[in-house]
Amino acid sequence: MRINHVITYFVLTIFFWPKFSTSQVEVSSFLQDSAFHPDSPNTKLFMIEFWATWCGPCIAVLNYLEVLQEQFMSELYVVSISEETEGRVQKFLKKRPSKFASVIDYDGQTFERYNVRYLPYAVLLNAQAELIWSGNPANLNSENLKYLISQNQKKFNPKEFINVNPYVMEADKTNLDEPFELSLSESNLPSGLAVFRGQNFNQIYGSLQQILGYLMQVSPVQIHIPESLNKSYDLKVKHTQDMFSIAEDILSKLDLRIQTSSKKIDVLMMNFDDESKFWNASQFDWGTDSPQYLVDDFQLSADNSTIADFMFKLSELLDTSIYYGQDSLEPLNTNFAKFDWQLHYKFFDLMSDDLKHNFGIQVKKITKESPVFYVEKYKKRGTLGTSILEH
Repeated sequence: MRINHVITYFVLTIFFWPKFSTSQVEVSSFLQDSAFHPDSPNTKLFMIEFWATWCGPCIAVLNYLEVLQEQFMSELYVVSISEETEGRVQKFLKKRPSKFASVIDYDGQTFERYNVRYLPYAVLLNAQAELIWSGNPANLNSENLKYLISQNQKKFNPKEFINVNPYVMEADKTNLDEPFELSLSESNLPSGLAVFRGQNFNQIYGSLQQILGYLMQVSPVQIHIPESLNKSYDLKVKHTQDMFSIAEDILSKLDLRIQTSSKKIDVLMMNFDDESKFWNASQFDWGTDSPQYLVDDFQLSADNSTIADFMFKLSELLDTSIYYGQDSLEPLNTNFAKFDWQLHYKFFDLMSDDLKHNFGIQVKKITKESPVFYVEKYKKRGTLGTSILEH
């Protein structure tokens, strides 16, 4: 009888014993191997580095991690993981190659597993698949890494932690039937506005403040919105739509209103002295399903962007409103003419030189009376705010 109890206990223990899985990274495709390691790497620490093609700080972090990787070639293995489409990441890597292994987590399983809420972000695992560090990779210095390595000496093959689960992608929707589609973003990642061009629509990711600024062609600093309302959205807009009208429709859809006032603020005034210096649209060719802007710590690049779009993105980066004399640019048909751009924006003097010599644009700092917009919840008993179309 006692023997039967022991056998029963042994069987149940085996059946209900927690199963340990070495798979820590669920991916839909493996784009490229690491240029730092052979096919069968042997390492002490495994870093999962989360990034996106639209994330400017991620690009700077990748450069930093390459330096760190070279210092710890046999102790560290890094894999970069994005939840964007395979085609989008491949196009990006052709423009800006990376030496790290690159994988796609299109279903977001690994992003969810490690509770990724901002980018860039990374986690470090040891041979037992234990999480020993997490955070912004830029905050991990060589001394920190030396200590973590000293505490985790067992070597292992990090590829055993990666499980590739291929799937058949649904055909991408290349056309938008309605004037726009708006949905809450699944993640609330604090980063700049990102714009991707489709066949007949733009796909825009950003906070409500950034999206309204883009549609209204004013700096986000001129739009005041309570933090509770400033959620992240995914917006698709047909190319032919009036962006001001779309902004009003979005406010109506979200049951919000906008009040308009004005005040004196510090702005940048652009004067176009020599429009012949503008770059044509053949300098870059990023194609469709690609970002409109690429941003790193010092430089802003834009492919096939109008003057208004480019100035908006620059105003967002500088956190400053930008004005320019549109009347002098009538021959360029600025509402539709598209150009390629590349500009240093970090330091004002260098930016001024870039604008003057590369594009024939003079820039100066002035104080100017400017419209400011206040977004609030619509109250049925109140009145609608001043229409943004009046400005």
